[in-house]
Amino acid sequence: MEFKIIEDVMTLANLVHESSNRVYISNQGLYDVANMMKDNPLENEIKTSDILNIISRNIDARAEVLKELVADSINYCYWIGRSNIRPNDASSNTMRRILDKSFNAVAALSSTAELKIQLRSFHRALVRERFPLMDKRLVHLNALARQDYFTPATSRKSYRGEPVAFQMVDFVMEKRKFDSAFDFLVTRIDGFGDDPFLKRAILFFLQLNRIFGIYNDEIKQLPIPADYQVPKMLEHYKVLIYSNEIKDMINNGIHFQENSLEEMTIRAATLIATKEIGELTGMSPAEVDEWFFIRRKECNNPFHLCITSNY
Repeated sequence: MEFKIIEDVMTLANLVHESSNRVYISNQGLYDVANMMKDNPLENEIKTSDILNIISRNIDARAEVLKELVADSINYCYWIGRSNIRPNDASSNTMRRILDKSFNAVAALSSTAELKIQLRSFHRALVRERFPLMDKRLVHLNALARQDYFTPATSRKSYRGEPVAFQMVDFVMEKRKFDSAFDFLVTRIDGFGDDPFLKRAILFFLQLNRIFGIYNDEIKQLPIPADYQVPKMLEHYKVLIYSNEIKDMINNGIHFQENSLEEMTIRAATLIATKEIGELTGMSPAEVDEWFFIRRKECNNPFHLCITSNY
């Protein structure tokens, strides 16, 4: 897959890593954790299916795609001040439970007006639960309802004022080319393209792959969605070695400035290290990400703190 947006993510990661001496990637750590992953494979392999088969399981495929898009539009920062200060146990899992209860995706797909009603319902539910960064979350939810005029080069269908969320669902359901779908997400739905490392955009397509089994070949070439849990685990397994400055900031709960060199170098090293781990193990990015994420509670290492809507 030759796709400049994705290539630029890894190019940036390498530039940041080479420009900083704050995070070291241990070759021995890479080999050790790769061998550990081979000896302890995922118990439940990520299974694939065709998107059309989802209908036979009594699931509305379009509604599922829309729900995933809504979830990933605001899937970031669930703590206030410190990582353990989480209103009403705020987390991605809690957010998704609230989404299931307060957002009717089938109804939302019926019209622009109904989409806005359902998004407001979801927003109000999150406010009641005192989730952080609700100002940013409202902006990103509203972005899904932005009405746009667009004619895809690979389709006869023209969109005349339909919400970009509906257009994104069509891109997925019609099995458009991955590069076209990814480009639409990051360039036409405000918020998904803000992150230098495109975490939420990458996560959206990884989730689609996990649910529907689409874009299998392309997914294998994506970087992982870089946030704070995987670098925490890479440091735990001695793959990432932090400078004293970085280590002190993390241990003392000092917030990293968003997109600072200190913050970006942690995420950049994570992208580089996990790519090498995938090459050593033969695992896909989704599998590498899953392997580390399900083990995140095995250690008490603190992770770096950054108030951001990128992750």
